[in-house]
Amino acid sequence: MRIARFEHLLDTHGADLGRWPPAEAEAARALLMASPEAQALLHRTATLEDALRGSRAMPDAATLARMRAHVATRVARMPLPERPGALAW
Repeated sequence: MRIARFEHLLDTHGADLGRWPPAEAEAARALLMASPEAQALLHRTATLEDALRGSRAMPDAATLARMRAHVATRVARMPLPERPGALAW
């Protein structure tokens, strides 16, 4: 595996090699054993994912309920699509 492919797969599947397709993960592990550049890319991606995971605040139950009610109201008010004419069949 080349570094460019490894970086693409990091962007696609993330730093957890367990989420990668098995053949790609195996090739990535081999690359990681031999390449400090790949190790640095993996570390950078894992650090970024940890930071993003820690920054997501989950809304409280009341806020979530209000959001769901608002979406349901908007959907209920949407017009139905027009029925196709006889020629559309």
